[in-house]
Amino acid sequence: MESARALLDLEISLGTVEDGRWMITRSTLPFRVGDDLAPEVGSGEISVAERDTAGSPTRRRWTVALDRSEPLLAL
Repeated sequence: MESARALLDLEISLGTVEDGRWMITRSTLPFRVGDDLAPEVGSGEISVAERDTAGSPTRRRWTVALDRSEPLLAL
């Protein structure tokens, strides 16, 4: 399974946002379908739930530069 995941190390996913849950409904990584991105917005960063190469839950953190005239996300 690990070598298969390494070959598919490109994620393109689609999903829905309902009742505050950001659910993946389609993905190039089938094991991600059904996952909740659970975004967290901090000062100058956003993080989302994802999985490492072993399939264990982890969070990816992104640094963002904000245009303060608009909110980053309406969570």
